[in-house]
Amino acid sequence: MNYRKLLCFLPLIALITSCSVLPKKDAFEATSTKVSLAVLGTKERSFRKTDFETVGIPVLKKPVALNYSVHNFTEDLFKEYTNMSSGQPAPVVKYVDSLENKPKFVVLEIMDKVLLLSQLNKDVNRTSRTYIKNRPNTKIITGVRMVLTAEMKTQLKAADALYLTSNKRNKNIVLLYKKERQIGTLSLDNSFAFGYKMASFCWDISEEKQVRLGALVGDGERCSQKMLRDPKKLEERRIQEYLSF
Repeated sequence: MNYRKLLCFLPLIALITSCSVLPKKDAFEATSTKVSLAVLGTKERSFRKTDFETVGIPVLKKPVALNYSVHNFTEDLFKEYTNMSSGQPAPVVKYVDSLENKPKFVVLEIMDKVLLLSQLNKDVNRTSRTYIKNRPNTKIITGVRMVLTAEMKTQLKAADALYLTSNKRNKNIVLLYKKERQIGTLSLDNSFAFGYKMASFCWDISEEKQVRLGALVGDGERCSQKMLRDPKKLEERRIQEYLSF
């Protein structure tokens, strides 16, 4: 073995290895427009941010489980929050990099995506589903970064489980649970979302040979081989299979 050649290749191997463990791109995008969990819409890119234009709110008859986590502001995220909240009625946040106790924000994410898709396929959401079918680039908000009021923080601390559902006015609210018992509700109207995560829809064909929403994938990700982003192509495939049978 030529050890000189091996030594020449070591820096290249180290570079390749280091590239393989690069941190993943942040799935959240900055926004200056009002967003909320589970709403449908389209994104509009600009130089500094990606604004989200809401076009519809699906009806959630069954509560969808949420994941809730608390995070410290970093300097970059605080700048993002400051830029997005400028001129808007957002909670006041003070950040000093030298202080050990940093201000915090929360992340709410839809955890039970299977149940969410099941409800989107129900008759009550036929209008929303038709809209998605005609506009395959439609997205759904699956996560938000938020700054809460002091009252909302107190409410969340008392709960050990959160669920998203629709009230009688078909407006999404958060149900607060403690030891499997509902202890309250939370409206997100007074919160301020300065970042959001989107998902795209994939369509498949059910066992009853009906075209339906089959999966949610991260923004920019591809559907599996059996699913398609455009449902009209699936309908064409179903017709061809029926004619060839």
